[in-house]
Amino acid sequence: MKVVIELSGNWVLSRKADLKLPIAVIEEALQLNFGKSVRVCTKSFTALIFELEDGSSITEGMLNQFLSGLLVEKYGVSELDKVAVLRVEKASNAPSNDKNVNEENVQPNSGWTDFVFGKKQQEDLSSNEDEEFNLFKKGGKVNEENSSLSQATQEQAATDGDQDKAEDDSGIFKKGGQSQSLSQKLSSAKNEEGSELKAEKESLLTMKKGPIGGDGATGGDRAQKVLEKIDSLVGADEFKRLMHEIYEVAPIIKQNGTAQSFQVQSYLFSISEGAGLTTCITLFAELISALNLKRISGVKEVKIEPQIREEINPFDNALREICTFGAESKLIAINITDWMSSFNNAKMRNFLQTVNKLKDNIYVFNIPFLDDEAVDRVKQSLSDMMFIRCVTFAPLDMQQITKCAKMQLEQFKYTATTSEWQTFRNRIVEEKSDGKFYGFNTIGKVVNEMLYAKQLACAKSGVNDKVITKKDVADLCKNANYERSIGLETLDKMVGGSKIKQRIEEIISQITVTRSSDKLQSPCIHMRFVGNPGTGKTTVARIVGKVLKEKGVLRLGNFFEYTGRDFCGRYVGETAPKTSAICRDAYGSVLFIDEAYSLYREGSSGVDYGREALDTLIAEMENHRTDLVVIMAGYTDEMDKLMEGNAGLASRMPYVIEFPNFTKEELAKIFMSMVGERFNYDEKLEEAVKNYFNSLSDELLKSKSFANARYVRNLFERTWAKAAMRCRLGKAKTVTVIKEDFEIAISDKEFRPVEKKKTTIGFR
Repeated sequence: MKVVIELSGNWVLSRKADLKLPIAVIEEALQLNFGKSVRVCTKSFTALIFELEDGSSITEGMLNQFLSGLLVEKYGVSELDKVAVLRVEKASNAPSNDKNVNEENVQPNSGWTDFVFGKKQQEDLSSNEDEEFNLFKKGGKVNEENSSLSQATQEQAATDGDQDKAEDDSGIFKKGGQSQSLSQKLSSAKNEEGSELKAEKESLLTMKKGPIGGDGATGGDRAQKVLEKIDSLVGADEFKRLMHEIYEVAPIIKQNGTAQSFQVQSYLFSISEGAGLTTCITLFAELISALNLKRISGVKEVKIEPQIREEINPFDNALREICTFGAESKLIAINITDWMSSFNNAKMRNFLQTVNKLKDNIYVFNIPFLDDEAVDRVKQSLSDMMFIRCVTFAPLDMQQITKCAKMQLEQFKYTATTSEWQTFRNRIVEEKSDGKFYGFNTIGKVVNEMLYAKQLACAKSGVNDKVITKKDVADLCKNANYERSIGLETLDKMVGGSKIKQRIEEIISQITVTRSSDKLQSPCIHMRFVGNPGTGKTTVARIVGKVLKEKGVLRLGNFFEYTGRDFCGRYVGETAPKTSAICRDAYGSVLFIDEAYSLYREGSSGVDYGREALDTLIAEMENHRTDLVVIMAGYTDEMDKLMEGNAGLASRMPYVIEFPNFTKEELAKIFMSMVGERFNYDEKLEEAVKNYFNSLSDELLKSKSFANARYVRNLFERTWAKAAMRCRLGKAKTVTVIKEDFEIAISDKEFRPVEKKKTTIGFR
């Protein structure tokens, strides 16, 4: 028989200041009164689902009477029907799978008998044949005259290496025992448990396998194994130091009986998304249990969401999650990112005070990776109410990221050649370039891409080996075609690239001559690319990196592409470390910043993360002037304003390359080169393309909204898509682009030529 006890959510929240929440008190009382006859299946903030053993003499009325008495005695509840409901499963229609039974899907339907206090017929309450289990009278008082109480019979684990908590075989009370109030029973049980735990604390090396982790070894052996797992983590140096500290101090704490000095500690982790929070808190919990500093039943992660609507309290939702598993001690990570600047908020402070009273748990508050000053502010605010230890997780550098990937490949017994790891790093660079890098999750995604590409290559070749080569993953990067290009020779193939090539050759010659002379001071090698979108700035920046690598100016010659606002954090203290991390990745390479002018907002008030990013960027450009090329790109006018507002920035970017708009003839030539590289086409197409671009107005070509070569690429992709559809419907084996495909494409709204309005005289 399964039983559900559901409590009113509002009433439970009204008791959140209690040391133990009601559902935990009910669970403890059930175990004390009915012992092993009750097996808990599922617990939550407001519900407890348990199963009675087969053949149990416990009846529905007894459970109803037990719960009503508990609520009256413990909480003084007067209107029971507004606080709780007890549901008992009928044998015929009851759910059969414990995993599917929870407070959301248990409904008061034909499969369950409802006991709503104050409404259940009294004959059900008086139908008990076995009066020895009637612990409570109607109305909730203890029936001291008629209740038969059992004497506690606990099994003591007496071996040298086993001091597990003794369990109750038949319930705490039996016939002939002395009647006690419920509060006395709970207090007595607590004292007994306390004495057992004290006995457990006498020796670190005699503890059996705990609730988390372990393999049956002694506590010391298990703790050593957990510590080895922690040491195998990539990065996380401060976390490792903290774990070693706890490992070293644990024997002294146990010897002195001062476990409380450890158990009251909470932690602040400054860690980026995807940087291994779940792994770290799981290992932390395993170490605590193995050292017998506290019995941890599991880990849980909770996020306090931002306040979206006034009627929704995100702290109540977070508290509900924290208390889901009742009295079991857990290690709980609480994400306070959206509230780390709001410690004066009454709701925030009330939440922290409530959590601080729930002392059974150990808490890890987590925020993003911030600068030391910002982290210290958060720590000081938390320290007003708690004993806080702070741990900062520095972002992984490229060497550490590569190490993680190698470890993941080794799990499947795969290896990769040296040249292939450059492709892997280029792929990681692409993932980082949009400002959304999710640490180990992204690393794992790229590793899986590599594995699949390798296995696909094996399927095609018929040879199944486990050495990944560069050829196997040649198309892993979106910009693989640029990696195959050879420096300045690529510019010769670009429409209008001759003037740009000449200017770049001048700059590179000056840099190499200066580097080779002891008499000349090595200049900053940062550059400005100015011009409208689609004029080739990004393509040329890639080529510059390759050429500087070939000339020995740059060690790596990789290409990192960001927009200006990608450097800005979302919170105070996040921008500087974020900017530094981006620059660190780009050491020895080119850091390309498109729309760089967005970092500078003239006359801006309040918190200006762009200004903070610029200040950090200027420092990085100066400190790594010989090992980093920063190329800022944008509209000519906006870039001029950026330099005027930042004299230090302008002096560090001596090289300027202007990218003019393409002419109509050049645009048509770019389009036809795109078609010719990929498809066959008929003779009429080229004439139609020239006529189209000649029809574009000069105003459109000069406007900032016109994307030049980007506009051409979009039109090309639309054209061949039309051609591919036509050829597929006609069952053609190859795609040939014809004039009609182009004409259909330019009929779409975004490609229609803007006709000049004719001036008319008179009225319309």
